[in-house]
Amino acid sequence: MTLKWLILFLCLFVKFSSGEPKELRCKLERSKICLLENLSWTGPLGPKLPNLSSKHTLIVNSGSVSNFSEVLVNQLGNIIKLQLGQLDIRTIYISPKWVSLKAESNQIFELMIEDLPRPVDGDDYSKSFENISSSEPEQEEFRINTEVSVADEPVSRPINNLRLLNLKNNKLKSINKLKFLYQLEELILDGNQIEYFEMDTFGNMQMLKKVSLKKNKINQITTEKQIYLPALEHLSLAYNELKKLDVEKWTMLQLANLDLSHNHLNQMDVKTLDQFVSLEKLAMDKNSWHCTWLDSAVKNIERNNVQLEYYNEPCPDKQSKLKGLCCSYAQPVEDESLSALDRIKRIEDAHSNLKTDLNEKVNTFQNTWTENWKALHQQAEEKLKPYKELESRMQKDDNNKAKQAGENLERLINDCKRLIDELQTINQKNKEYSQRFTNLFYTTLAEKNKLIQEMSTAAKLQEEMKKYEVSFNANN
Repeated sequence: MTLKWLILFLCLFVKFSSGEPKELRCKLERSKICLLENLSWTGPLGPKLPNLSSKHTLIVNSGSVSNFSEVLVNQLGNIIKLQLGQLDIRTIYISPKWVSLKAESNQIFELMIEDLPRPVDGDDYSKSFENISSSEPEQEEFRINTEVSVADEPVSRPINNLRLLNLKNNKLKSINKLKFLYQLEELILDGNQIEYFEMDTFGNMQMLKKVSLKKNKINQITTEKQIYLPALEHLSLAYNELKKLDVEKWTMLQLANLDLSHNHLNQMDVKTLDQFVSLEKLAMDKNSWHCTWLDSAVKNIERNNVQLEYYNEPCPDKQSKLKGLCCSYAQPVEDESLSALDRIKRIEDAHSNLKTDLNEKVNTFQNTWTENWKALHQQAEEKLKPYKELESRMQKDDNNKAKQAGENLERLINDCKRLIDELQTINQKNKEYSQRFTNLFYTTLAEKNKLIQEMSTAAKLQEEMKKYEVSFNANN
């Protein structure tokens, strides 16, 4: 008998404790925008959502939905724009028909995106929603929050229609699945945990206009093939851990704003940024630039009338300031992961670049002196010209005055020839000086290398002395 009562009690407890799911209501039912103050979905059933068939935007201010699953998304009716507050979301399914998703300051570490085919050029995948009537003044409160104009409603064609994705301040480490969002126009992933990504992820996003990846942990970006992003206007990689950036394969004809500040970059794989033909603003301060590369890059930047943005702050010790940017003439510290062959190749490349730079400067010096000598020689010839004409006329005159004038002219000509000989001697000395300068440079370079080796040996000896001293003290 006791067992029967216990079973009955349990059945009643389950029935009344679970009950029917609580039905939620939109704050303004007549509006095209549904506002839910709280949404919690922790059990298997979850709450009963309102009828959203006549809505295009859903705003949820707070609650708890750790898994924003496909099951939940399928109950959102015709919603195409979603703005989620702090719901402690960890995983989220992105519906193909959504055009806008904002879910800042959650715990999202995984995105579920369907691998759907790319749209075909010229196809129309959307139809317009009715405009929000001016007779609905209560909707003004929510227009600011959505920040996206009423977009077209996608039809049932199976493609991903997302145009805006804002997942700022979450826990994403990988963005590889974003490659299926072919219609994406704006991507904001500031404040995540991304360390590495491939530019090929964006390769098919021909409508992409803005990418912001600030304040992540990005230390490497790879570009396997040529990347063409014809609509991209803004790219921010600021506040990351980049030491190297290869942009040679990037084709971004509309890029106007590029932010590379607050990284660890020392140079890029191109000498100029001429490939970004529409560039207007460039931020590259707070890096570890090498002065030689920076000097060349800044000259080309100024030549193209690009606005260089930087903070006028003092540089750290052992760094110089060049056009408002801090840089160092010392070679950057080698990556410990590099092999000996890679390091030797880098040294050879640096030596080759140094030699090329020196030869260019010597040639410029010699060409300048040659041009000056030619100019002096031409001036001397111009001064001799009237006297030569006078000599020609006097050869026809036999009187004593003509002979005297001829002798004077001959002395003048000899003086001019002597001047030309002196100029040639000066030019020869200049060539000798250039050769001495070249020899001195290479001698200095050899002494520098020898000094570096001696310093390295001394450092090792000092380290051994410290070890010996520690060992001696330990024994005593």
